Amino acid sequence: MNPQKILIVLLIITAIFASSCTKTEDTTPASSNTTITKFSLKSASTNGLSKATFTIDNDNNLIYNVDSLPYLSDVDSLIPSIFGGTLSAIYLNDTIRYTGKDTLDFRNPIKITTIATDKKSTRTYTVKVNVHQVDPDLYRWEGLTSEVYQGETIEQKAVLFNNTIHFFVKTSTNFKNYTSTNGKSWSETAVTGLPLSASLERLITTKDEFLLIHNAELYGSTDGFSWFKIASPTAQLNCLLFSMNNKIYALGTVDSKRVVFESSDKTTWKNLGFAPENFPVSGFGVWVDAAPSGKMQAFLVGGRNSGGTLLSTVWSTESGSYWANLTAEKEWFTPREQVSVIQYGGGLMIIGGKNDSGALSDKQWVSPDYGLSWKAADEKAQLPNLFIPRFGQSVIIDKENYIYIIGGQTSSTFLKDVWKGRKNSATPGY
Repeated sequence: MNPQKILIVLLIITAIFASSCTKTEDTTPASSNTTITKFSLKSASTNGLSKATFTIDNDNNLIYNVDSLPYLSDVDSLIPSIFGGTLSAIYLNDTIRYTGKDTLDFRNPIKITTIATDKKSTRTYTVKVNVHQVDPDLYRWEGLTSEVYQGETIEQKAVLFNNTIHFFVKTSTNFKNYTSTNGKSWSETAVTGLPLSASLERLITTKDEFLLIHNAELYGSTDGFSWFKIASPTAQLNCLLFSMNNKIYALGTVDSKRVVFESSDKTTWKNLGFAPENFPVSGFGVWVDAAPSGKMQAFLVGGRNSGGTLLSTVWSTESGSYWANLTAEKEWFTPREQVSVIQYGGGLMIIGGKNDSGALSDKQWVSPDYGLSWKAADEKAQLPNLFIPRFGQSVIIDKENYIYIIGGQTSSTFLKDVWKGRKNSATPGY
């Protein structure tokens, strides 16, 4: 073929191919979609930022994190990562063209403007980075009332039952029950059916009743006001310990030795074995709660053993039959009785107590490892200076994670006040 003709054919083929390519590009429609589909932030110095999830609200053109970043998170130098599949350009605060490497100060809201591929459609988002404004480890305490009741007092005991606080008071002539749902307003009701010589010290609650032992006889109540004697137990019981896993645990006596008993029906009691050496029999604090493993666990703190020795022990059990002395290797805090213990804020806390000289001045001890080691509560957890050191107080926790400290004693008088506190991180929804 003539070389000139070959050249002409090649030029025609090239023109056709170029025309085809141009036609394909031209027929791709430009989009008016201006939405951002993915948004995140990164910074090597901000704790928790890599786990932060941002909500993109395209109806209101907002981008924000529902779960706030940790307290004191540094957000003044963050790098945004922004993606939208049909965007031709993104501008930050109107003037900065987004490159993927931009560092911005997110202490105040940031504007993000997107431009679609049609080069006409735009949208402006507002980005707000939420940071917790309160210290999660700070406890906030307040005094609710200075005097729930007036008059003589021989004994006190407060418990939580069906979301109501029951504050039992024994005088020389009767028992009274003061009830409240908020710790501020209280109603007085007479208590019937309890022998006046009965002690409130080891009164306990189950999920549906109050229980108390007096002279080896078991008394119960379904409302805290009217009490009745339950069928005599099959064992010689001295005091109730706690209720756990729908069973009741008590200390009793067999051949003059202390024994732990268990019952599911409050009448038939199973002997779980002798109480360990140096086990408390009076004045101890008790708490039952779910351990980190999910299993229920009981703690007994301080008190006196059968020989009258003041203890600094922390005993723990998941079954009632096997007990571990968590502080066997070291005395972390001084021996004490009429002490309270609660599980709270990822560990245990001891409140109040006394030795042979009276109320102790170290108001609180905390254990971050559930009883294995202890330290004095730091400033963030400490009770206010106006809180009087005491012993024999009642401490409960309500469904909103508030701690209530109710009553107690000093060496000279009974206290009738109520204190309320909560750790910020224990606030529901924090």
